[in-house]
Amino acid sequence: MGLKLNGATSGSIELDPQADLGSDRVITLNATGNSTLTLPDANGTLDRLERAGNILQVVTSNHQFLGVSMILVSKNTTVVNALYGSTVANREYGDLASVTITPTYANSVLLISAQAGMSSITRSDRGAQGIVIVKDNASIYDNSVYPEYDALNQQQSYGSDQTITIAVPAVNTNAQTFYLKGFAYNEATGNITHIARFISNSLSVMEVKA
Repeated sequence: MGLKLNGATSGSIELDPQADLGSDRVITLNATGNSTLTLPDANGTLDRLERAGNILQVVTSNHQFLGVSMILVSKNTTVVNALYGSTVANREYGDLASVTITPTYANSVLLISAQAGMSSITRSDRGAQGIVIVKDNASIYDNSVYPEYDALNQQQSYGSDQTITIAVPAVNTNAQTFYLKGFAYNEATGNITHIARFISNSLSVMEVKA
């Protein structure tokens, strides 16, 4: 038997126990002061205790398989400075995916997970390719330095799929955009332009209560 509470002007809420409780159960309400129980709308979630470790929100980019529309990132032998605060120079970057998240709390942890599938690689003998996460096109989170560097020309024609998972502090509650970028690396002594072809990608950012 349920308990139905009617709204002051319209609508109602019905509290229904499960059919077979096994034995009597008691719910004790604190009688010292008023308490408010806020129920969510149809799109909400009842667990709003926001305990440490709880997932507060998740934003994602849809997985893309690009096929013949794959994203090409090429790096010739011209020397260029490091970008986005990286310690690695001589890279050319290309945007693969991005998501924007507005953290609920400044002390939350943001868990970022991304992948990029590779197609064929036009390989310089001083080239490499990989993926990074960049926050607000300003701060880089490197996954590696020179992935699949191939000075001996022994690498396969197709690149290995790339993944990256990092945890970073939210720092503030401002909107923050995280970019998944693919890069091609090449040195001044490379024999040809290094071309990396990215055929698929996905990016997710999860806010976790600290």
